[in-house]
Amino acid sequence: MQGSNYNTISNHFAVGRSNVSKCVHDVSRAIILHVFKAYIRLPTQAEAQWSMRAWQTQTGIPGIVCAIDGTHIAIPRPCCNGETFYNRKNFYSLNIQGELN
Repeated sequence: MQGSNYNTISNHFAVGRSNVSKCVHDVSRAIILHVFKAYIRLPTQAEAQWSMRAWQTQTGIPGIVCAIDGTHIAIPRPCCNGETFYNRKNFYSLNIQGELN
């Protein structure tokens, strides 16, 4: 499911595309409102400059300050290809990732 579009997710879970969009929006908003300050610390300007130089040296891509990992959101077992959603933590989930610009 990683990198899937809303239509694919909609078909896998037998819900409307607009419901998938609303779920993604609601979870993203909840993360930003309730979890962001507790778990994410943005770098200082000096740290950001250092990080951009280090990332560019490693990847050749300019302007990268940091990377954000994903998280598993628990779901009921989907009716189609349910085993695909069974994760290494022994439950069914969607792996989502946040992005900061």
